[in-house]
Amino acid sequence: MMLNLTQHILTKEQAQNRIIEPLNKRYVCSLLTFYDIPTESDLKNRASQLADYALHENADSVLIGGAMYLMPFLIFELNKRNIDAYYSFTKRISKDVIQKDGRVKKTLIFKHCGFVKATLPKE
Repeated sequence: MMLNLTQHILTKEQAQNRIIEPLNKRYVCSLLTFYDIPTESDLKNRASQLADYALHENADSVLIGGAMYLMPFLIFELNKRNIDAYYSFTKRISKDVIQKDGRVKKTLIFKHCGFVKATLPKE
């Protein structure tokens, strides 16, 4: 089972890939949100708590994303617990919509296309 360890709600495509939301999404989001510049100790602690949470939910893989400075610590902690981490690969589809007044409104649609395994370099 793949657990969503991001702050974002799953897209329809992601949910169809058997990714599930955490039982305590608020807790996960609280660990992913930073209001001040984190110390290395803060990053290690939060990564450990997130990895423990994934283990508690019996996840064998997780979807990760968010603060880039947290991700290496999170991948490391997940690997210690034999949990694979993945990033979502999305395509940005641009769409121009002409408004009634003639102005053009550009929107971006993020389309989930697959996963990229998150790994740390060995060297």
